Formats: sequence, structure tokens, C-alpha cells
Amino acid sequence: MLRLDVTDDRGAVAAYEISEFPLVIGRSANAGLQIAAAGVFEEHACIQLAPARSGPGQRFTMEALGSALMSVNGEILPNKQLAVGDEISLGAARVTVSLAPAARKKLSAHELFVWTLLLLLVIFESAVIHFAR
Repeated sequence: MLRLDVTDDRGAVAAYEISEFPLVIGRSANAGLQIAAAGVFEEHACIQLAPARSGPGQRFTMEALGSALMSVNGEILPNKQLAVGDEISLGAARVTVSLAPAARKKLSAHELFVWTLLLLLVIFESAVIHFAR
């Protein structure tokens, strides 16, 4: 999952965890991530999940839409493979890219089952040792 920290033109920061792609970013009510900062187009950019160029896996790519401009780490680019730490400028908004923390599965039922089996095994072994004397 991708995490985007968005700083608007007033300096307010909001964090978004994104798991559905493609993601359109812009001012539009239809945009998956709405940013109402100065200079942001209705549909400014799109983030997609694409196959890796070499080897297995996937990568995040971002592309400016239409005549919109985006700057990645200070360089104006029409598209870019995203990396952790990238700073993207869309109009007056700044977007910092990172990975969201992995969700931890709740294993309480499984753990209880395993611990119960281990306890029963210890009791069984103790009984075998006790009666073998």
C-alpha cells in the first residue's frame, strides 16, 4: 500500500493510504485523491501500479495528465517511476511518497490453538514419564 503525505498551499498536511489503482489526483469531485491547492488541475496526475521492468513484482508510476505539469524532486517530468522519499509538486501542493506500514494479521485464535496443543503435549509427556516409573 502506498502512503502519500499531502501538504496544501496553506501548509496543512494530510496523510492518505492508497490501495486502489489507478488513482487520479486533482481538484475534481471524481478524483480518487482530491487536492484543492492553487494550480492543481481538475485531473492533474494519475498513479498506476505497473509490472516491474525486470524481474517479478510491481512498481508505482505517476503520470501528469493532459497539459498539467508535475515536478518530481525538483525536476519537471511527464511521468516517473515512484520511489520512497520522492517529493512531487502538483501546483502549490507537495506530495511525499512512502510505503504504508504493513497490516498485521490478528493471530490470537491460531496462537491460542498452538499454545493449547503445546500444553496438552507437556501434560501428556508428564503423565507418560510419571507412569513409566
